[in-house]
Amino acid sequence: MKRVNGFNRDYRIFSSTLNRGGTAIVFTAIIALAVGAFFLKSDDLAHMSVVIGVSALDSAQAAPALESFAEFCRGKGCGDIRWKYGAPGETPPGCDFYLMTSLQLSERLAGGELGCALIAASREAHRYSRSAVIVRRGVRALPPEGARIIFTSPRSAAGFLAPYRSLARSGYRLEGASIDFAGSCARDERVVFGVLYGAYDAGGISLDRLRALEASRVIGETELDVLIEGEAFPELLLAYAPSSYTAERKAFVRRLPGVHDKVTYPLRSELAGLGVAGFYAPRESDLELMRSLASMIPDCFDAAGSGGNGDR
Repeated sequence: MKRVNGFNRDYRIFSSTLNRGGTAIVFTAIIALAVGAFFLKSDDLAHMSVVIGVSALDSAQAAPALESFAEFCRGKGCGDIRWKYGAPGETPPGCDFYLMTSLQLSERLAGGELGCALIAASREAHRYSRSAVIVRRGVRALPPEGARIIFTSPRSAAGFLAPYRSLARSGYRLEGASIDFAGSCARDERVVFGVLYGAYDAGGISLDRLRALEASRVIGETELDVLIEGEAFPELLLAYAPSSYTAERKAFVRRLPGVHDKVTYPLRSELAGLGVAGFYAPRESDLELMRSLASMIPDCFDAAGSGGNGDR
């Protein structure tokens, strides 16, 4: 009888040990599968082709920095990024995402044609771009009528819409002003030099870009004054077509901001010079503001921002 009881006790100990060992094996297998799935997913993303259409930046100016960024992203397993350049305001076919301005997106976002994946900020930790009306040093007011004003681009919220609105709110009569644009894509240097050398009485520009030009000594810090500081709006963003926004594309969007944060200082400076100092997920308030931008465009301009006296 003692032997039977001893056998039962030994069996229970063996059974308990077996159960614990089996449980450990099962959990180990689950963890191994999860880890394997993680690395498989990472590997899938690393080799996933991502085509980004670019219509908000001048290709000759932007291509070197964007190509370097794409190479860096490939090295960090963040998709095989390819850039596809298009004419200002167009969305090149066959793209997964589009690097465009908030004014370009506004009506399409409101209509559900495109969505906003990320906001590309012109300065770190700030989703919006500040704006300014600049004049030559010492100028305190614009001519009462017929002022010559240049804006960076008809498709720029910070370089056109916000400074235009700030001038109108200041009481200046813009109906009699001569209005030009530096180009279809933002060309900040043309604005600052146009004002500096007297071709224009004032210029509308992103205040962040003005400070960047001063910091790089393209212009002196005492050569221009800010006559009026305008509203801050989102400027550049990464848009997507809802019909093709797959789980893999969403994974790319989640990873991109962290990869951008790891770029080397020289490349970071180059990207910031294009207005891409960081990527941030849009909040609902950001989306609401971007949807409303098209309705803020002055009546003398169309929804694409064209109008005035030229788009030179």
